[in-house]
Amino acid sequence: MSRGLERQVNPKIAALVILLVIAAVQAWWWRAFIWRPKSPTPRPKANMMQMPPGPAQETGRKDVAVETIAGDPEPGCADGPGRDARFDAPTGIAIGANGVLYVADSRNHRIRIVRPDGETTTLAGSTAGYRDGPVRTARFQSPCGIAVDESGRVYVADTANHRIRLIDNGEVRTLAGGDAGFASGRGAAARFRYPTAIVLTHRPAKTLLVADCGNRRLRTVGLDGSVQSGTLLPSAPLSAALGVGGTGWESPLPDGASIARTGPAISGIHSALKSLSIAHPGVVLPLGPETRLLADASQGALLLVEGTTATVLAGGIQSPGSMLGWRDFSGDQALFGRIGGIVQDDAGRIYVSDTDANCIRRVTVPGLIRRKEAGP
Repeated sequence: MSRGLERQVNPKIAALVILLVIAAVQAWWWRAFIWRPKSPTPRPKANMMQMPPGPAQETGRKDVAVETIAGDPEPGCADGPGRDARFDAPTGIAIGANGVLYVADSRNHRIRIVRPDGETTTLAGSTAGYRDGPVRTARFQSPCGIAVDESGRVYVADTANHRIRLIDNGEVRTLAGGDAGFASGRGAAARFRYPTAIVLTHRPAKTLLVADCGNRRLRTVGLDGSVQSGTLLPSAPLSAALGVGGTGWESPLPDGASIARTGPAISGIHSALKSLSIAHPGVVLPLGPETRLLADASQGALLLVEGTTATVLAGGIQSPGSMLGWRDFSGDQALFGRIGGIVQDDAGRIYVSDTDANCIRRVTVPGLIRRKEAGP
């Protein structure tokens, strides 16, 4: 064999050749299966749709405190302390001596008492129906409105019975009304159609103002049971309130309409406020000539109306839709159902009957003035 053929291949050269071959194969594989040239213009991503903007919202103030003092979102009928008590659609609320609350517990057909510590008892009522007599056996039918005087006498708008009832000295009696209809007169001769709210005024004499919803009227009822025809309103009134000092009737909005379909714009800290307004003003509590507390009938919020501007104190308002719910905390985190009544105690604290959430809530607003009560 020749000497040239006997020479072996240099190991370094062989290794270099193998590496070059491997690199070439990898480059070909990358170009064939992985790499794609860039398009001159970016291609649109498939199945990507632009989402519409969410609803405009406004929530309450962080320095406002909200707490449930009686009841629970689970409906029922039970007396007891705080959250052990049960209501079913509490609507009207009034405040008497020593901060005691009187509540028209509508779907339980009872009148309830809630003390400042949350202890709840039944004042009057039993099963649904109509019956005068001792408070334990008396019957109401979906009472919605309530008022109380300085002597502890309680006046009830017994809505589905179309009557105004009086609770005094352990007895319930009918002050005015009978079958559904419309008529002036005294006692049983008078006729209402679904009276929903009642308020007591002292000027010029002690008189009851009744929102006669089905007849679209605000009517006056004397303590002797005499009923006037009242004032025809543009739409069915769901609530009534006194002006500051107990003079006249305060409508939910400054324009004088009983139930307006549009109202003042919402003002607050969020940019979405420009698209929000009070659509269905409901219960109202005047605090001054141009100041009032207001609850929208379709939202879960407590609002402070000053002139034609409203600020959310607690809860939330949203358009479109609503922010109904139940949650205690600061005003910006709290949630309410639809509010059926508003009162204020001597210390300026606000109490609301949360109709949807079946409970009584306390709202503390720093710096809020106490309402001027109607005097004799």
